[in-house]
Amino acid sequence: MTTEAVALASYSVKITSLPVLGDLMYFNGVSLVPVALNSTYTYADIIAGKLQFVPDANQSGIDGYGAAGTGNKLNDYASFNFEVIANGINSNPATVVIDIAPVADAPTLSLTTASFLRTSSLDELTAMSGPNAWTRYATDMNGGAWRTSNSGGTIEVYADGEYLQNGGSNRVIELESNTGAAADLYTDVATKAGQVYHLSLDFAERLNNQSMASQGLIPAYGTAQIDVYWGGVKVATLNTDTSTWTHFELDLAATTTGTTRLTFQATDSNSLGGVMDNLSLQLSQNTTMRNTTTQLPQPTIALVDTDGSETLALTVTGVPIGATISDGTRSFTATAGNQVATITGWTYSALTVTPPAGYTGSFTLNYTATSTEAVGGSTATTITPVTVNVIAPNTGPVATNDTVTGIRDVVVHGNVLTNDTDADGNTLYVTGFTVNGTNYATYDSVGVTDNTTDNVTIAGVGYFRMEADGSYQFTPLAGYTGTAPAITYTTADEHGGYSTATLTLTETTTGGIIGTSSAETLNGTAGADVISASGGIDTLNGLGGNDVLDGGAGADVLVGGAGSDVLYGRAGNDTLTGGTGTGTDTASNTFAWAFGDQGTTSTLAVDTITDFNKAAASSGGDVLDLRDLLIGEYHNAFQPNGNLTDFLHFTTSAGTTTIEVKSHGVGTSSADEKIVLTGVDLTNGGALNTDQLIIQDLLSKGKLVVD
Repeated sequence: MTTEAVALASYSVKITSLPVLGDLMYFNGVSLVPVALNSTYTYADIIAGKLQFVPDANQSGIDGYGAAGTGNKLNDYASFNFEVIANGINSNPATVVIDIAPVADAPTLSLTTASFLRTSSLDELTAMSGPNAWTRYATDMNGGAWRTSNSGGTIEVYADGEYLQNGGSNRVIELESNTGAAADLYTDVATKAGQVYHLSLDFAERLNNQSMASQGLIPAYGTAQIDVYWGGVKVATLNTDTSTWTHFELDLAATTTGTTRLTFQATDSNSLGGVMDNLSLQLSQNTTMRNTTTQLPQPTIALVDTDGSETLALTVTGVPIGATISDGTRSFTATAGNQVATITGWTYSALTVTPPAGYTGSFTLNYTATSTEAVGGSTATTITPVTVNVIAPNTGPVATNDTVTGIRDVVVHGNVLTNDTDADGNTLYVTGFTVNGTNYATYDSVGVTDNTTDNVTIAGVGYFRMEADGSYQFTPLAGYTGTAPAITYTTADEHGGYSTATLTLTETTTGGIIGTSSAETLNGTAGADVISASGGIDTLNGLGGNDVLDGGAGADVLVGGAGSDVLYGRAGNDTLTGGTGTGTDTASNTFAWAFGDQGTTSTLAVDTITDFNKAAASSGGDVLDLRDLLIGEYHNAFQPNGNLTDFLHFTTSAGTTTIEVKSHGVGTSSADEKIVLTGVDLTNGGALNTDQLIIQDLLSKGKLVVD
């Protein structure tokens, strides 16, 4: 160690004044402690950095502020005096001047996003007993914001087991509380234009709490439909073909700023209707429809350093090209190379975004708050992202009119959805139809007028039925020719869109091969033929082409021949041969029955299929079409076999399967129809050893057509 170093090591410093701003601190080995006036510190302490200065928060002083003096935002920030003590002798006083360069503090940034949620599971309504156990008040539903136009504001709420016969205790609502009731439920929502609300609920067709002698419990024929209105505009139709729960979801766009009413309205008021549960209406935050302006979250920004040394700015970055940010007075539209909107001083509570024209998808906007020091230009930012979702509004289906011409005495089959379209690719179904001014719904048993068949009676014309999948059957009266009354039907998609069209059916005396009431042989051609035998014991040969063969009454023999043929044996004990054709012909044939083709429980009709192909229908296998024979059957995704075991029983002996059919299912003691599949074992060697397993196998392979 040099002589000079030895001398310095013996020096100490005495603090003779303290700074006005900030704190002079000493590290004592554990923590920083304030320096006391006239305290002394060794040269070693100072060299080790134990003597430190800590400025007050958010203060600075440096050349550039342009104001002489010592203090916050002056040319110097702080100072203190000291003396050096060497060998017991104090030096003259000296001053330390401290400059603190300004460093920007990150500002605060928070977002206020609109929210809304209105729900009701109906379980908030406690169970009651007695004669008024079903009666509640709409205002008792969760949140107290639901209303009804029913007299006295009452609604009908009870356990779902009462309506669906499922033994459940979960409470549900039926809009049709009493015959003649207003049968609605509504709620008012404070909306802003461009907002999107997501509606979800569960819906089911109720079962009547009464039964027919031949059927047991039956659906609420054609009375379950509920229409959904948003802002007075019908936006959806709730319908289903099953008495099990179906989940519906729908996005609703607010078109006005103000009050928008959501209404559920039953389409009739006969006290038997659809039931609903788990109602939920929720604002989809930062979501808008395509080509629609929507409100953005409101930003709140503030400086942490409030002494005036900093300025504050707010920008929105990541604005897609073609999108516009606005507060109603000012606006910014992003272009290539300029996607940052400076919105400092705008009305933040009124900020909106308009996505690029035609855009759907998601994009992220970044609210960026920036603080900048006036001296030195130091900056700090706080960024909060907002993801904006742009969804395509549901494009409703387009239903196209159908005109079909049939041949006298020949049943007409078709599907009205074949030429209907949906731009979004949604699944379509038919919610209902109108004949002669009377509305019918498409259900497992649609529009029943006499409670004995699934058909709607058109006086003087014939019988008509239509299913939710669009398929229909028109059975003209014997000898009828002419154009039937127009049938107007409604096509809907799974998101509430709907459209109407007309089906026109005409029966003529021309075309086809029509027999007489005598026994005869009717032969087709190499093309597609319609062959109809009016009566007697007849033989029908389709030969080539895709033919329709109708045996009429009597014990007939029907042979389809080549092509995909449809064979109706009709009344009597018939022998049916689909025909495999020749060469590469592996077309699937359909064997069909209608109500009335069956016998009685004492004298069964026995029809025999000689060449039923077990392969899947898609691979050329044959199909059994029983939808027009069975009354009140159903199956769906929740109940894959539905109640079909009440209608169908299978036995196999010596490699031949016999299907015993109860056309009315529950309540019928014995079968009234037998279908014999010669040389066909539907049990697959005993592997499918129950009716349920065989039915599921047939359904999964498209070989059994039922409602």
